[in-house]
Amino acid sequence: MDDSDDVSGGSAGQGAAGAAAAADAAGSGGGGGGSTRGQRTSLQQPQADASAATSAGGLPLASGSTGTGAGTPQGDGGNVVAAAAGGSTPQSKAKAGGGSRSKTAKSDSIPSLDSAPGVPEKLGDDPLRLVIVGHNPSEHAWRSGHYYSNPSNHLWPLLRRTGIAPPDRIRGPQDDGLMPAVAGVGFLDVGCGVPGTDSSRFKSEVFEGWSRGFYSRLRAHMRRAATSIGCRCGLCGAPRLVAFTGKRQYLELMNVGAGPARNKVKTVEFGRQAALPPGWPLPPSTEVWVCTSTSGAAPMTREAREQPYVQLAERLAQLPWPLPRQPALHRSQT
Repeated sequence: MDDSDDVSGGSAGQGAAGAAAAADAAGSGGGGGGSTRGQRTSLQQPQADASAATSAGGLPLASGSTGTGAGTPQGDGGNVVAAAAGGSTPQSKAKAGGGSRSKTAKSDSIPSLDSAPGVPEKLGDDPLRLVIVGHNPSEHAWRSGHYYSNPSNHLWPLLRRTGIAPPDRIRGPQDDGLMPAVAGVGFLDVGCGVPGTDSSRFKSEVFEGWSRGFYSRLRAHMRRAATSIGCRCGLCGAPRLVAFTGKRQYLELMNVGAGPARNKVKTVEFGRQAALPPGWPLPPSTEVWVCTSTSGAAPMTREAREQPYVQLAERLAQLPWPLPRQPALHRSQT
């Protein structure tokens, strides 16, 4: 969920293997992007993972997908990971004896999103003020079952300080499942269901596949939320705001289908975005924001990291909560 590949929090292409190694060494990743080491165990032996009492952050380790969302949508979302990566995903295995580790190796296959343990979407079934979007799950988040759970990740302190997460109701990542009902804030990753932060293995072609599942999840939640308030147009369930926790995942979505490097968007500014990715599934009424990476490996001052979230919190405070429980009149209905 946090894009710990984007260790600079800045320009595109900063998910180089060296940067990913730095993020790994720093233990970065929470809901998004953790170490790929030991990933074979987390994917193929969920019960073994669950045998550990607690995570490094004091959170109980989960062996299965849990949350308040309605699960993954049907259709292309369930098969997107295999399609994106050609049926494979980065895996690694620890070498027995001597404390050394083998080189990272690719697995022949990965579990489907429907059956994989880890971190599912946490969007609920009602309209939301904000959806926070990460890169892909870190190993820490994958094991704990909570977004941005790595103790080195800055997201939860940021959300509490800015008031996006009510500090009197929300303690940290263990309460991510409460956020949709308590604050109207949900969580999702572009690479939902695929743990690891070695960005050298998540090429643009992978993001093209991820984008289909990501957009499918956004559409499915919009439909569920619209139904919950009796909306007939289907658009009233769209979140008011979507915020990406880092530039890299947004740039990759912007460049889906862009072709040669000369045609690609090189960077974006923090804050509200005027240009949207091709095929963006939500209506114009949904504002899209890009914020800084919250990875502990991203080198920046506290003020620089926090500023986009302060601005996001100010915008969020202008939206009523709870949201009105009746459909809005969209232009398409007039």
